[in-house]
Amino acid sequence: MVLCKFLTILLLINVVSSKNISNEVLENGQAPCKGIDLVFLLDTSRSIWGPDFKKQMAFVENIIDEFKIGPDIHDTRVGAITFAQTFWPQFYLRSYLDKRRVKTAIRYIRHKNGYRTNTAAALKFLYGYMFNERYGGRPHANHVAIIITDGRSQNRESTLEAAKIAREKGIQIFAIGVGKYLDAEELEGIGSQPIGQHVFTVSSYSELGGIKDRLPSNACEVTTTTTTTTTTTPRPSTTKASYDVLVPAAFYKSHYYQYHDQANTNNYHKFFSDKPADYCGKKEADIYFVLDASSSIWKVDFDKELNFVNEMIDDLKIDNVHGRIRAGVVVFSNRTRNVVALDSKRTQAELKRQISGVTYSRGVTNTNEAIRFVRQYGFREGVTRPGAIKIAIVMTDGISRLPRKTMEQSELARNENITIFAIGIGNKVDKTELKRIANDPNSKHVFHVSDFNGLHAIKDLLVLSTCAVIPDVPQNLQTCSGDKETDVLFAYDVSSLGFRKSEVIGRFIHTLVSSLDLSTGKVNVGRITDNCPRYSNVPLGRDTKLFTELKFPGIGQLLKSMNKSFPVSSNVKRIGVLVVDESTTGEREAVEFIKKNNNFELMVIAIGDRQNTAFAADLASDPDFNFLVRVPQYSDLSTSFSRVLDKLCTAIKRSFVLSLNS
Repeated sequence: MVLCKFLTILLLINVVSSKNISNEVLENGQAPCKGIDLVFLLDTSRSIWGPDFKKQMAFVENIIDEFKIGPDIHDTRVGAITFAQTFWPQFYLRSYLDKRRVKTAIRYIRHKNGYRTNTAAALKFLYGYMFNERYGGRPHANHVAIIITDGRSQNRESTLEAAKIAREKGIQIFAIGVGKYLDAEELEGIGSQPIGQHVFTVSSYSELGGIKDRLPSNACEVTTTTTTTTTTTPRPSTTKASYDVLVPAAFYKSHYYQYHDQANTNNYHKFFSDKPADYCGKKEADIYFVLDASSSIWKVDFDKELNFVNEMIDDLKIDNVHGRIRAGVVVFSNRTRNVVALDSKRTQAELKRQISGVTYSRGVTNTNEAIRFVRQYGFREGVTRPGAIKIAIVMTDGISRLPRKTMEQSELARNENITIFAIGIGNKVDKTELKRIANDPNSKHVFHVSDFNGLHAIKDLLVLSTCAVIPDVPQNLQTCSGDKETDVLFAYDVSSLGFRKSEVIGRFIHTLVSSLDLSTGKVNVGRITDNCPRYSNVPLGRDTKLFTELKFPGIGQLLKSMNKSFPVSSNVKRIGVLVVDESTTGEREAVEFIKKNNNFELMVIAIGDRQNTAFAADLASDPDFNFLVRVPQYSDLSTSFSRVLDKLCTAIKRSFVLSLNS
């Protein structure tokens, strides 16, 4: 009986009030439905078994199936947050604008097995950020949240206060409780009024499966009965349009090749009328523009390249003196010229003047040398800022002189956490080479226009794609500290990894420790990398025997050094963080050492093929889902950052969120 009532009332998710859309443009003589911004808040605490978590995610997918997801003003957008001891924004309302990508993102959400239920933190982030325009929220849309939990929150008072603020901000909340350990009064305090239409309980996750057939197929089938949702002023129908709105649709089609599988490209301009550059917010990035100046490009077209860069500088608000986003420019043909360095102290206006004055040169298309220069010198240590995302935008009108070397240099750059966009101009470009230059997926990083005039057609999409590279989670939101003194030692074997891998790992660890709250004096951090091979130095003489006895100590010796480096104190918690990959040596000795010594907990970050790094599971402390992180390749380290930080915070035992004051 309760379930049937629940199924019927879920139709109210598709709320539309005709009195709220009186200012909208009429379509076929009728007022169109308002769009829905829908956010799921999903419990991922350890009280939920793995199979039940999968049922919860299947339930979410079933709901999404009933909505028209898209960029249009009347379509639905979806976001998701998971929560346990803290919260994890999985994706934002602006992240995916077609149903396929939303459902794929849902399937990639993993169960955290968290040790608490911090519902209040998730609700604070919901009303503080998720419906913000910067993250894809729309003032004209209905703001709806569905929260699913199987237990009571860790702080009932804070949860109820956060839910109250969310409702006062116009968010309609549906609260769904599963199981027998619920706090029914708390659940009723979370949901919107009337309670009978917004708060539901079911005895198990299996009972969630019958909802799909009872949901409507569009947002116009029902009207709202919510009494607590405040009306927001709809956006005027005369919103300033982007470049693509001002010209015939044929212009866009003739210049923009469909590398981007946008759902509903007819509504492409409506998506961009929200000023995509605003999505960059307060995030930091260092961007290098890599411009082709070979003989195949006419002087007038080269000038169009420069104008395009200046427009990007305007849109992204690039300023090398005071800006959060800085830019450098290299021009390549026979040789590579660094015309603007990242660390040049130039304002936005000065940058544009310098770029406009770049001289045209002729020659062959040495794309590989340009990418190598940017990788080795443009983004070198001391020039790039710690924590800033590195982006290269490569523009070319032809095939590179040495395609294999271009591919190799591009791969090296991506392995050093440089995100590469490739823009091909004209009909002489090699589309396969563009894909080899750019990051995956190609649908987000590869562009192709038929001529230099068509660069305008992709500018807004490129701005949005560039902003999307920069981590979505606002800076300084999540940090963690221990409730007792904690020593954290990071270790990686430089002798087996080599310089380049060690440099990438070093930068990653620097960003990681920057997210730990050291101000309390409870947490100390350190690093161990000195693991030199035996007999590496051979004195002058005639004895050649030692030349064959070079021995690398491996991670076994590294762990022994880590054990000795921890201070001797019974009141201090000790955590080691070991980074390994497929080239790691000494793993057998390391496993034997860990079996005999339990003086510290060990988290392992394993980079590379799972089979070749299988030993990592034997090294990581129990439970391994809290102490083992697998990363497919070095270029994925940056996207694995939040996972590593989450597990480290769990190991430190206390996690809290800053800057979420109501």
